[in-house]
Amino acid sequence: MSACYYQNERRYSYATPRSFLEQISLFKSLLKRKREEVQQRKEHLGNGIQKLWTTASQVAAIQTEVSQKQRECEADLLKAEPALVAAKAALNTLNRVNLTELKTFPNPPNAVTNVTAAVMVLMAPRGRVPRDRSWKAAKIFMGKVDDFLQALINYDKEHIPENCLKVVNEQYLKDPEFNPNLIRTKSFAAAGLCAWVINIIKFYEVYCHVEPKRQALAQTNLDLAAATEKLEAIRRKLMDLDQNLSKLTASFEKATAEKVRCQEESEKTRWGQSIKSFETQEKTLCGDMLLTAAFVSYVGSFTRQYRRELVDCKWVPFLQQVSIPITEGLDLIATLTDDATIATWNNEGLPNDRMSTENATILTHCERWPLMIDPQQQGIKWIKNKYGPELKVTHLGQKGFLNAIETALTFGDVILIENLEETVDPVLGPLLGRNTIKKGKYIRIGDKECEFNKNFRLILHTKLANPHYRPELQAQTTLLNFTVTEDGLEAQLLAEVVSIERPDLERLKLVLTKQQNDFRIELTRLENDLLLRLSAAEGSFLDDSDLVERLETTKATAAEIEHKVMQARENEGKINETRECYRPVAARASLLYFVINDLRKINPMYQFSLKAFNTLFHRAIEQAEKVEDTQDRISVLIESITHTTFLHASWALFEKDKLTFLAQMTFQILLRRREIDPLELDFLLRFPVDHTYSSPVDFLTAQSWSAVKAVALMEEFRGLDRDVEGSAKQWRKWVESECPEKEKLPQEWKKKSLIQKLIILRAVRPDRMMYALRNFVEEKLGAKYVERSRLDLGRACAESSPATPVFFILSPGVDALKDLEVLGRRLGFTIDSGKFHNVSLGQGQELEAEMALEKAAIGGHWVILQNIHLVAKWLGTLEKLLEKFSQGSHGDYRVFMSAEAAPSPQEHIIPQGLLENSIKITNEPPTGMLAGLHAALCNFDQDTLEMCSKDQEFKSILFSLCYFHACVAGRLRFGPQGWSRSYPFSSGDLTICANILYNYLEASPKVRAGQVSCTVTAVLQVTDGQVPWEDLRYLFGEIMYGGHITDAWDRKLCRVYLEEFMNPSLLESSSESLAAEKVKFSRANFSGGRALRAGFMRRMTCPSEKARRAVLLF
Repeated sequence: MSACYYQNERRYSYATPRSFLEQISLFKSLLKRKREEVQQRKEHLGNGIQKLWTTASQVAAIQTEVSQKQRECEADLLKAEPALVAAKAALNTLNRVNLTELKTFPNPPNAVTNVTAAVMVLMAPRGRVPRDRSWKAAKIFMGKVDDFLQALINYDKEHIPENCLKVVNEQYLKDPEFNPNLIRTKSFAAAGLCAWVINIIKFYEVYCHVEPKRQALAQTNLDLAAATEKLEAIRRKLMDLDQNLSKLTASFEKATAEKVRCQEESEKTRWGQSIKSFETQEKTLCGDMLLTAAFVSYVGSFTRQYRRELVDCKWVPFLQQVSIPITEGLDLIATLTDDATIATWNNEGLPNDRMSTENATILTHCERWPLMIDPQQQGIKWIKNKYGPELKVTHLGQKGFLNAIETALTFGDVILIENLEETVDPVLGPLLGRNTIKKGKYIRIGDKECEFNKNFRLILHTKLANPHYRPELQAQTTLLNFTVTEDGLEAQLLAEVVSIERPDLERLKLVLTKQQNDFRIELTRLENDLLLRLSAAEGSFLDDSDLVERLETTKATAAEIEHKVMQARENEGKINETRECYRPVAARASLLYFVINDLRKINPMYQFSLKAFNTLFHRAIEQAEKVEDTQDRISVLIESITHTTFLHASWALFEKDKLTFLAQMTFQILLRRREIDPLELDFLLRFPVDHTYSSPVDFLTAQSWSAVKAVALMEEFRGLDRDVEGSAKQWRKWVESECPEKEKLPQEWKKKSLIQKLIILRAVRPDRMMYALRNFVEEKLGAKYVERSRLDLGRACAESSPATPVFFILSPGVDALKDLEVLGRRLGFTIDSGKFHNVSLGQGQELEAEMALEKAAIGGHWVILQNIHLVAKWLGTLEKLLEKFSQGSHGDYRVFMSAEAAPSPQEHIIPQGLLENSIKITNEPPTGMLAGLHAALCNFDQDTLEMCSKDQEFKSILFSLCYFHACVAGRLRFGPQGWSRSYPFSSGDLTICANILYNYLEASPKVRAGQVSCTVTAVLQVTDGQVPWEDLRYLFGEIMYGGHITDAWDRKLCRVYLEEFMNPSLLESSSESLAAEKVKFSRANFSGGRALRAGFMRRMTCPSEKARRAVLLF
C-alpha cells in the first residue's frame, strides 16, 4: 500500500517494526480497557436490575395495602349511607309553604322551639353557638325562606364543629320529645327539620369513624402513584441507558438482533438477556481491538481514500480469512470515542468531517508522539484551542528551546513543537525514541538528564504539504495527515460565502451548532452520572431521596434539552435550506483549490496555500457583479471565482504547463457537472494502446490504427475501425485537413460529444491535440480562458501586502527588475529616493539583504532580492525574517524575490513557506511570433511612440526592431535548433536599442518622459534626412544583441536577420501602405497585429529565400 501511495500521490509512508510494536502494545491496552468497560457496564446493569426488583416488590406491597384499606373504607361508608339518605329525604319534605307556615306560629310548643334551636346550633357560623336560641331569634335566623332552605341543602356535613355537636347531643338529642313522629303532630316543617338534625348527626359520627381510613387510603394511593411513577421513570431511564450502552459497545457486540428479539419481553428479562449477550458477544472483542489498534498505528499518514482501502479491502478480508471474528459494520471511531467527545472537539475548532475526526481520534490514542502534517494550519488551531493556555508552544532554533523541553518534561506539560522541516535536531533523538535511563525515570536532553514525568505529552507539527521523513523518524512518531479534504473545505467555504452574502444566517448557524454540541455533551454527562449513581446505590430506589431527586432532575433536564434540540433542528433546517443555495459556489471553489494544489506535482515551484486561496476567494466575491436574483448571483459568483482563480494560477505557470492546468480545470468542472463520462476521460488521459496492428489504410500509420482499434473497444465507439476502413475517402479528407478539430467528423460520428471527438482526434491526429483542447475549453468555459493576456504587474503589486511577497520565477531572456523599476518609479519607490532596495544575492550578500529588509519594514520601502536560489543555506533564515516582518511593519513595505526554477524536483531548494505565501509570477518569454511581437510592443507606451520628431521613420524602424526581437527571442524555445547556446536576450536589450534609435534620429541624448533610460549615447546625426542603417545594424547586432552571442554561426544568423529587417526599403512606401491598411501604430490598437504583420511582410524585400523562411518560421 505504501508503494502504491507513493506511485499515485508521491507521498512517503513507511511501515516500520516500531509501528508493529505500537500496534501490539495498543492492542493489549485497548483490549484490557474495553474488557474492564464491558465488565463495568455489566455490573451497572446488574445493579440496576437488582434495584428494579426491589422497587417492584415495594410497589407490589403498597398495592396490597391499598386494596385492604380500600375494602375497609367501602364497608364503613356503607353504614353511613342510610343516615345520609334519610337526611336528604327529610329535606325533601320541606318547602316554602310549610316553612312559611312555621314562621307564623306566635308561640309554638317547646318541642318545636328545640328543633329550631338545634338547627341554629348546627348552622352557627364558625362554630360559635348562639346564646339566644328563642323563637324570636329562630324566626330571624330563618329569615328568607328560600335562602334558609338552600343553606340546609348545602350544609357541610363532613365538618361539624365539635362544640356544636356537643351542644346538640347533650341538650337536644337526649330529649325524648326530640322525635320527628311526635313533632309532626304539631308542625310538619318542624318534623322535617328534626329528622334532618338527627340524620346529619348520625352521618357525621359514622364519617368520623371512616375518615382516618379514607385519609390513609388516599395517602397510600398517592404513595402508590408516586412509587409507580418513579419506577416507570427508572425503567425508562434505564431503558435509555441500556440503549445508549448498546451504542457505546456496538464496536464489539452484536446487540441489534438481541434488542429486536427482546422487545416483547419485560424490561427485567431484556436487561438480563443483555448481560448474557455481553458474555457471548465478547468473542468479537479481540478482533475488533486488533483492527482498531492497526488503524491507529498505520493509517495516520494516508489520505481518506487509502485508509478505507486498507481497512475494507485489506485488513477486514484478512481477518475473515484467518477466522478471527469481528463485528460486522464495525465503526473504528466509535470504539475509541463518543459523540460528546467529538462535539467537544468541533467546539474547539476541529473541522466537522470524517478525516479530521479520525485524525483527532488517532492523536488522542496513539502511543508514539504524533507528528501532524498540517499545511492548512487547521490541526494546530484545534490543538491550541483544545489545550488552551496550558499548552507550551515552541519551534526548533527558538531561543530557550531546550529549556522549554526540559521544563515540560519535568512537570508533565503538553508541548507543541511547530513548523518542523524534514530533518529534526539530533538532540531530540532520545526524547522521540523515549530512550529512558535509570529505570525509566530520566531522559537525556543534550548534556542534561531530565526527569521524565509520565504525564508529559509531545506533539510535533509541520506546515510542509508533502514532507519526506526518513523511516527512522516515522518509526518514532505517528504521522497524521491533516491536509484538508475536499468535503471539509467545501463546508468551510460554504460558511465563508454565506457569512459574506447572508451574515445573519451564518451567525445564527454557528450559535445553533454550538448549542447542539453543548446539548449532546450535557446529556452524555447526565446519563453517565446517573448510571454511576444507580450502580452505586444501596437498598431501594424509593428510600434514596437524593437518587430519586437526581432522577427527576435528569428527566426534566433531558426533556428540556430535547425540546431545545427539536427547536434548534427546526431552525437549522430553515437555515440550511437557504445556505444550500450557495453550496454550488463553495463546491466550485473547493474543486478549484484542489486543482491548483495538485499543480505542485508538475513543478514544485507551483505551491499555493489555503490561506492565500481564501484571500483570493473573498476578493472574487467582492469583485463579482451585484445582482438581485439569488440564482443569478450564484452564477455570477461561480464565474468570478473560476476566472479569478484561473488568472492568478496562470501568473505562476510556465507556458508549457498552462494548457495542462486549463484542461484539468475544465475536465474537473465537467465531471462535477456530470457532463462527461469518467471512463471516457480516463481513456483520453491514459490512452492505453496495444501497438500490434498494421494499418489497412494509407492515410493512417500503424500507431494511429492501433489507437483506432483500442478506441473501438469502448461501447460508444463500436464500429469505428470498420467505418474508417469502409469509408476511407471521407475519413482521409477529415484526417488530412489542416484543422480537423474544427471540422465535423464523417458519417454519424459527427453526433459525438466534444470529449468523444477528442478521443478520436488523439487516435488519428495527436499533433492537433493542443489546438483541440483550446477549442474544447473555449466551448465549455468561454473564450476569455484561452485568450493570451499580458500580466499586469501593477495589479499583482496591489494585491500584495507586507505578509504577501511577490515571487518572480525567472526565465532566460526576461528581466524582472526592469518592469519593477518602472512600476516603482510610477508609484514613488525609486533607488534615488531611498525607497527601493535592490540586493543581488550571492556569496556574502546575506547580511546586506537582512539589513535592507529591516530598514524597508520600518520605513515602508520596497526590497527586491534577486536570485535567492544562489543562497540555499540562507533561505530558512529568509523565511523566518519575512514571517517576523509580516506583522507590525509599515503598510507600504513590500518584498519582491526572484529565483530560477530547479531543473528537476530533486534539486528544488525553495522553501514551501516562501512559495505558498507569495504571489508567484513567471516572466517567461511569450510563445509564438504574434505573442512575442505583442509583448515587445508593450514595452513602449504611447508617449514613447510619439516622442520622436521624425515620426514615420521612428515608428517604422521601431516596429521592425520589435519584430527582430520577437524572432531572436522566439528561437530560444527551439533549443539548439534555434541558437547554438541559450542567450539571455531580454526586453532591456530592446528598450536600449529603442533609445539608440531615438538618439540617432533626433541627434540628441535627451530622454523624454516615459522613455526607458539609455545606456548608450549616440552623437552622430542623420545627414540629409538619411537613416544610418549600417550604424544601427552594427549597434543592434554586434553590441547590444550581439554582445550576448558567442558562436560565430549564431552571430552570422543575427546579421542576416538585421540585413533583412533594417534596410532602406522599409521606409520607401511605408506611409502609403499603412494608410491603405488603416492600421494605427499604437499599443492600444495592436489587436490587429496579424494585419500589421502581413503589411510589414509585404513591404519587406527578401533577396534570400533562406532568410525569408527564417522569418516565416515564427
